Amino acid sequence: MTCCSARSSEEEQTVHVSVLLSLSSIEVLNELVYFAKDEDAVLATMNHLALTKSINRLSTAFGFKPKTTPEPFNVENELKRVLANKESTTLFHSWCEAFHCAENVRFWIDVETVRMQPSSEKFERIYSEYLTPSSEYAINVDSSIIKDCEQKKPWSSNSFDEVQHQVFLLMASCSATRFLNSDVYKNYLNGEKERRSPKSRLFRRKNKSTTIVAPRDNVEALFRLRNTL
Repeated sequence: MTCCSARSSEEEQTVHVSVLLSLSSIEVLNELVYFAKDEDAVLATMNHLALTKSINRLSTAFGFKPKTTPEPFNVENELKRVLANKESTTLFHSWCEAFHCAENVRFWIDVETVRMQPSSEKFERIYSEYLTPSSEYAINVDSSIIKDCEQKKPWSSNSFDEVQHQVFLLMASCSATRFLNSDVYKNYLNGEKERRSPKSRLFRRKNKSTTIVAPRDNVEALFRLRNTL
């Protein structure tokens, strides 16, 4: 047999085996006996096909979905999810207050709000409250970024974007990392899962894992604007 004919024969068998999954068990057996000469290869292929067909049929019957590789945990992406939801933002805000590190999340929220509802008075308040070193809520960002922001006067709705981005990265590297691994946040996630479950919607039992925190005016204002604009 020439090299060309051998390759053609192998390709023919490969193509043929690829369609065997669509056949019944008897058809598979007949096809394998006809095309394969090696008895061990026949048995190995039959076992593989039988197992694959059984798994596929069981998965379909019981509604199982194939396992997918979980998305790697990313603090920045998770923090974005937190700040996109009013309840989790309020929880994060309260957690930061308890650990005396709320200036960053306060600044981030205020910049988000003023972007949607700009005014020169609000720009001045943000600068004096967060970017002045002597302020109670002064944020810890590089002085060059603050100088760049000062040079953008008169300020507009996107004048504080670079500072806000740096503050977001600061939260992701420190406070958010601890918050996302805290029991407070884990309990919140468990409560969210239970509230979304059909059983919870039917019985409405009190959920002991639900974390209840007092609303924050700045968070309420932010999400009120998001819902109206």
